[in-house]
Amino acid sequence: KGVELPPVKVSKGEQSELAVKYNGFSIVMKKSEIGSVKKEISLTERIDAPVEKGSAVGNVIYKVGENEIGRADIVANESVEKLDYGSMLMMLLRKSSTK
Repeated sequence: KGVELPPVKVSKGEQSELAVKYNGFSIVMKKSEIGSVKKEISLTERIDAPVEKGSAVGNVIYKVGENEIGRADIVANESVEKLDYGSMLMMLLRKSSTK
């Protein structure tokens, strides 16, 4: 399932946004340390198409103080095909027919 994040912008794609998510990680630690775990998200603001479902687009780093204790990939929740000439033409035709 995973944790969904706000969508990432896609350049040159058939869609303008990409749904992304990450799965957490497990570690054994003292209960007293759990509250000190910090999460840093490193995510690209814009990505070029094509993007395959499941491909890494960023990561989540878990730290206690300055020590990294774990890491999880942020992955594409869907595929986005590269926009080609035919797709652009169809989009333009659809837009002009709705006006």
